Amino acid sequence: MPLLDRSDLKYDYNWETGPATAPRTETTTVTETESRLFRRDEGDEVLDFINQYSEEHENFEKEDALEIERLLRDELKNDDMTRKEVRLWLNNHLRNV
Repeated sequence: MPLLDRSDLKYDYNWETGPATAPRTETTTVTETESRLFRRDEGDEVLDFINQYSEEHENFEKEDALEIERLLRDELKNDDMTRKEVRLWLNNHLRNV
């Protein structure tokens, strides 16, 4: 069960889904997901990322997940990062907080 749902998020996001940039079979693979750019202004993207990150780490609570949302929105300045790069950035940033 996901830790957060749409109503938990504190920031405003774009919730419209646009056309895929690649065929569905390519966009649903794990490799493609991790290598495509992270879009921090899109609600589905942020919600999926936070829930996935939370599942991978033990003892995560809703407050921790909301702190990740804040970091992604306020501290992540580079809009040209892949999901994998954002994950690495977040790992390093959470250790320094």
